Amino acid sequence: MSDRLRPSEVFTPRRTDVNTGMYIDRGDVQRVFFDAISSTQHLIVFGDSGSGKTWLYKQAFSEKGADFLVVDLAKADLNGLDYALASALPQPRWKTIKRTSGGNANWKILDFGFGGSIKQEEEPVEVDAFDAIIEYVKQSGRNTFLVFDNLEQVSRNQDILKQILSLVIQLDNASSGGDVLRFLFVGVVSDMAEVVAAHDFAGTIGNRLYELPEVQRLNPEETAQLLERGFCEKLKIDLDRDYDYFKDIAFLTDRNAQQLHSLSYEIACEARDAGYKLNKEVFDRGVQRWESSSLKLYSAQVQRRMNKRDTRIQRRNQVLFAMAISDKTEFTTSDVEAKVRELFPGDAEGKQQLGIDQIVKQLATGTDNILAPVADGTFYRFAHPKYRPAIRMRLEHLKKKSGKQRIDVQGRRVREIVQLITNSFSENSE
Repeated sequence: MSDRLRPSEVFTPRRTDVNTGMYIDRGDVQRVFFDAISSTQHLIVFGDSGSGKTWLYKQAFSEKGADFLVVDLAKADLNGLDYALASALPQPRWKTIKRTSGGNANWKILDFGFGGSIKQEEEPVEVDAFDAIIEYVKQSGRNTFLVFDNLEQVSRNQDILKQILSLVIQLDNASSGGDVLRFLFVGVVSDMAEVVAAHDFAGTIGNRLYELPEVQRLNPEETAQLLERGFCEKLKIDLDRDYDYFKDIAFLTDRNAQQLHSLSYEIACEARDAGYKLNKEVFDRGVQRWESSSLKLYSAQVQRRMNKRDTRIQRRNQVLFAMAISDKTEFTTSDVEAKVRELFPGDAEGKQQLGIDQIVKQLATGTDNILAPVADGTFYRFAHPKYRPAIRMRLEHLKKKSGKQRIDVQGRRVREIVQLITNSFSENSE
């Protein structure tokens, strides 16, 4: 029997439990997390969508032997915090949940106890959801983390946010479980910091929280390790070494952990169908599958923000392109302008003002905003990590149209390439 794994066992972009065979150590942030588990503060883990936050905390808890319960705040946004808290408890510990009067925020648990049968004449006891969690943890006899996951889902729901932060204060009372239960907040960049800053007792809450360094995209060495392990060690795919597939995968996905798995899965499936061989044709088919399945929505949103076809100087398209090829996670308008002047010198020559700051602000507004301001608004980043790959995929199409094997746009000022880029960005604009 072959010891070669299936692509779905190796590259697992949607898997919530840790794929231990493909887990890549996350360097300093992982080391800090391990130390923080042994502290007494509540913890905050943040980073872009798909950066690997869930695998990080689950791997850390597993290695440190820490128990945890997960509160999915997407459920809280729909049905209230009590419902999400109740749903975090394992079955069959809590058999039934019923709604009480007062709206979605008021849910009660019918406590049927740990075991045994329930006599029909017995009246179940109604228990507050958070009290039920504390009781469960106390009876388990093990220190436990209560993980508030998907914090971004309730970032604009002030009522739920206030309830969550009030639990931090409530837990300070030893009789309320503060000696056995701690919180872990997991969300996208800066959500928790903004929540705390806006709360009435921000100083009191802040003293109880420890914010870990941002969980960022994988660095080049971690990316190479993941791809080498997946394609070569696990799947034993025969790679045509005349082409640097791993470099292209890293560039197209911007080294986002989830997108690395997603693109690699599609390529691996194509390689499997080709007898576990990977050449340029097989690679391109995998990239096309990934673009169709993962980037279509984001490509459409980028398309809506582009210049019209007949715009003389397509400055907005130039800005989108300059931001997309930059390797910076966060950037200022000055960073973007410098890149535009570098890549499009003919269109910028002799112009003191290019209007870049206004374009960037426009891209950061509206319901389909491509950018999001960071902190005080001095810096910006892509609102979702799929926007940069969606724009970078245009380079793949450009590469095929130009007949070139690879166009290295980083730092290049070749006018022919710049013109091809401009055409590529404008040809599908309305």
